[in-house]
This record gives sequence, C-alpha cells and structure tokens, in this order.
Amino acid sequence: MANEFGNKAMATFAVMAICLSACAGIFIASDESAAADISVSGDATNPPSGSYTMNVGETITIKTGSSGGTIMYYVLVKEAPAGANVSGNYMSSKTITFTPTAPGTYTFKFQGESYNDRSCYTATRGSSTLTVNVIAPTYTHSVAYNANGGSGAPSTQTVTDTNGGNTSLTVSGTVPVRTGYTFLGWSTSSNASSANYHAGNTISVGAGSTVTLYAVWQQNTYAHEIVFNLNGGNGSAPKLSSTNTSENYIFTIPEYEIFKEFYQFKGWSTTQGGAVAYSTGGNVTVSANSSVTLYAVWEAIPVHITSTNTTDFMVTGNTFSYAITTDVPDAVLSFSGPSWMGLNGKTLVGTPTAKGTYNVTVTATYGNMVDTQSFSVTVENRLSFESVPTGGILATPVI
Repeated sequence: MANEFGNKAMATFAVMAICLSACAGIFIASDESAAADISVSGDATNPPSGSYTMNVGETITIKTGSSGGTIMYYVLVKEAPAGANVSGNYMSSKTITFTPTAPGTYTFKFQGESYNDRSCYTATRGSSTLTVNVIAPTYTHSVAYNANGGSGAPSTQTVTDTNGGNTSLTVSGTVPVRTGYTFLGWSTSSNASSANYHAGNTISVGAGSTVTLYAVWQQNTYAHEIVFNLNGGNGSAPKLSSTNTSENYIFTIPEYEIFKEFYQFKGWSTTQGGAVAYSTGGNVTVSANSSVTLYAVWEAIPVHITSTNTTDFMVTGNTFSYAITTDVPDAVLSFSGPSWMGLNGKTLVGTPTAKGTYNVTVTATYGNMVDTQSFSVTVENRLSFESVPTGGILATPVI
C-alpha cells in the first residue's frame, strides 16, 4: 500500500478542513477487539507496533487515535499489505482490519505527525513497524477402533496436518478377536451385520474430527453328529446331527427299535466291543465340527430250565411225563436218556418196558447259551406188585 492518500499536498488540504471543527482532547489508546482475533492500538507518539503470530483466516484489528487542539496529532498508515481494510481518512482515527488468506509475513508501517492550527506539518512524533506472522493452522484427524464385544482393537490413529478439510487415513490391519465369532471388518455402526471398511481401505476424516470404527462380528456355526453302529444288530438307528452356534453341543440319545437274536441290548459304547458308556435318554456332548460313533452293546440272553421232574419211581407199563419249562420261551430243548423216552414238544414222555434205573439229561439251548438238568428214573416190573403168595396177601413192593 502506498503513502496514504498518495501525497502530502492533498493531505494538507484535508487537514485544514478537519481542523476547523477539531475538538481539543487527549487520545486514549483503545484495546477493543470486537470479533477480531488480535487487537492492537496506538497513537501519534506511540504508533502501533510489535510482532504478532496468527493463523490463516484469523483477523487482526489495528486502531489508531487522533487528538486535536492548537496542535493536531495523527497516525498515518505508511504501508499495509494487500487486502488490509483501512477505515478513516488521512487525518482522523483509523481502524485497520486484515484477514490473511495465506501463510507469510505481513508488514504495517505507521508514522505519527503533528500539525499546527494552520494545518501545517510541525513534526514527526513517532514511527513504527508492525509485523504479522501468519501460519497455516493445524488440524487433527483421528480414527478410533472399538472391538465391539471382542478384544485387541487397534490403537487410535491420528494425523495432524494443515488440511482444514478431509484427510484420508488407512484402516489398520490389526485384527481383534472374539471367542465364537469371525471378524468381518469394520463399520461406523455398532449394530452393523456387514463391514464397510477392511484393512488397507482409506477412510475420510474431517478436520478436528474422530471417526469411530466398530468391529463387525459373525457368530460361528459348528456341525455336530452322532452315528450309531448296530454292531451286528438289526433295526434302525438314524444318526443325529445339528449345525448351531454352540462349540460343544449336547445330544440326548433317543430310544431306537433295534434287536439281535439271542441277545439283549444293554446300551452304547464309544468303542466296538467296549463297555456301556451311554444309555437311552443319556446325554452325549459332541465338540465343534466333530462326529462321534456309538456302538451297540449286546449281551447274550441266558437260558434256564425252570421246571423240576417229580417222577423218580414208576413201574413198567405206566407212562412217564415231564413238562419242561424255561425262562426263555424260544429255547430249544433236547435230551439224552433211555430209548423208550422221547420229546413231544416241550414234554418228555415215554412208557418203560423193562426194570432199571435210567439217567436222563435235559438240555435247553438259546443261541450260545445252554442250561442242563439231570435226573434219574427207577422202574420196577409190574409183576412184583401183582404176585400174591399162597394163603397170603399182596406182597409189598420191593423198592
């Protein structure tokens, strides 16, 4: 900015006009800042001076005073940067405002002068230089991470720069963890079911702002299965299977209609030929993505002859009969004994024709299970009971 109003001749004329109405008084420097960020003041004796630092976009306001009487005092603006706004004329109080739009060093130069009542210059009262150092403001842009129910979230990322708009930050590659869940990525919503950001993506963050990214989780699902091996048996025992979010899932063993001839079902084992580990209605825990095989445990059904032969003595010509019973209805019966004896169904029958003592063994067989019963039958001749001595009575049977 050139010397104020261009030249002193024009200034003198203006001063003369002003002096006609000048009021006597003493100048008081003002420190009013209004809405300005920096406020500076001065007068003809002590013009505004100093060095100030401010940010681009902030405003400095400089006020100069004047006083009048027989001698008039004014502050002239000898130099000002482009863009400075000076209000007030050559010989009056002035307000200078300056809002820089770019960093740099800006200079103001002031000179205080006095004039007599004829508006003639009398003296230079003071001169000064005011320097404004303008810097670009700095801004922070941050990304914070929330594990959202998990742990191990990355630390907050912060970039400080002079960009008053948006700055791009790169999403961290650190992966949080959560038991039973798979990490999908990041979202600006804590309730998101899908991720908007992944490691290496960029995210735009405004000046002075923090964007919080929340971990997005998908609950894991696991397959569980139990396979039933009938282990030589018959019937149907479908496998049990479930896919769910439990790492360890509990199955309840149902009741199956299975069978094995000559055997009774005892339960289930985890190994073939092993002991019973689980029974119908029992609970089996199967770990994630696992299959368990259970083997049917069979026990041979025992057989017992439950009847007793009560005929251990008889005479020839009479019929022997012994109804044999067992605790297993389907048991197969056989015997060894005299030729006159035979099986009729489950009854051992026969008619002895000769005297003697006969040994009999009855056998009941069910699968691999066997039971035997042995007894003897004594047979006497019928004539021994019918002969009567002369002049006597029926003889007593000889046993």
